[in-house]
Amino acid sequence: MDQLPAFGRSIFPALMPTMKAYSVLHEKNRSNIESTPREEFKYGSDPRQKLDFYTPKQVSDDTPILVFVYGGGLSRGDKRMPSPPTAEGLVYANIGHYFSSRGFITVIPDYRRTGDGGVFPSGGQDVAGALEWVKNRFSTGNHKLWIMGNSAGAVHSATWLLEPSLAESRKSVQSGSVVIQGVVLVSIPAHFQQAGEDRSEVLTAYYKDKVEQDCALGLVSRAETPITRVLAVLGTLDPEDEIIEPSNDFVKKWKERFGQDKLTEVLLEGHNHFSTVIALGTGIEREESLGTEVLKWMGQA
Repeated sequence: MDQLPAFGRSIFPALMPTMKAYSVLHEKNRSNIESTPREEFKYGSDPRQKLDFYTPKQVSDDTPILVFVYGGGLSRGDKRMPSPPTAEGLVYANIGHYFSSRGFITVIPDYRRTGDGGVFPSGGQDVAGALEWVKNRFSTGNHKLWIMGNSAGAVHSATWLLEPSLAESRKSVQSGSVVIQGVVLVSIPAHFQQAGEDRSEVLTAYYKDKVEQDCALGLVSRAETPITRVLAVLGTLDPEDEIIEPSNDFVKKWKERFGQDKLTEVLLEGHNHFSTVIALGTGIEREESLGTEVLKWMGQA
C-alpha cells in the first residue's frame, strides 16, 4: 500500500504497477488462495457466460452468497486474469478465497464486454443470468445474497439494481431460498462527463447515444425505490474526475430521491482504483480494509 501514491491517481498509468506490486503478495499467499475449492459452470449460452464458484469449508441451508462483478472499463477483464503483471490465475481468485474463507459461497461471473457484443444493458443482464443460476442451484434453504461490483462491475451491478427492464430479476431474489441483502459499489464511474477522449469509442459501443440516460447516475435519477441497501466505497487515491466526483454525484442523487436510510459511504485510506479489490487475499489486515468494511456493513464481522 505504501507504494501506491507513487503510481499516481490516473487509472491507466496506475494499473500495471499496482498489479505488479500485488502480484508479489499474491504469490506469497498462493497456496492459501488455491486451497479454496473452485468449479466453473456455464450460466448462459454465450461463450462469455461462465462463472467461477468458490466453496467455503462448510455449506449449509443458510450459507450466505456473494456475487462479485469485476471491472475492466466495459471492454476488458476476466474472472481469472491469466498473465503478468498479475500472479497467474490468482486475480480474481483472491476474491473467491477471501470471502469463502469467511464463510461465503462466492460466485464470480464473466460477462459480455464491448468486443464480445456487450451493449447496454447486457452487463446487468449477465448479472441477472448469474443470479438465476444461483437461484436454480440453491432452490431450497435460506441464503442471504450480496452483490459486489468494482468499477465497470459496479456499473453492471447498479444496472441490475436500477434498470427497469430487469425488474423481474430483482423480484426473483426478494423472496424464496436466495434473498438479496445489499449491493456494494466499489469505485463506480457513475457518469462519464469528464471521461477522456480515449474512452469515447468504448462508451459509444456500449451505450450508443444514451450514455447520459443509461449510466448509473442516469438510472438512479429515474429509478423506482430500490429493493435493497447500497454500500458506496471509494479509495482516497481514486481519480477525482473519473471516479470520486461521479460516485459522489450518484450518492447525492440517491439521497435526494430515496433518503439516507439505504445508503452507506466508506472511504478507504491509502487505496487506489485497483488496490481495493486486488489487496484481498493477501492475508495482510491493513491491505484488506475493503473486506473488513464490507463484512462490517453486512453484519458478518
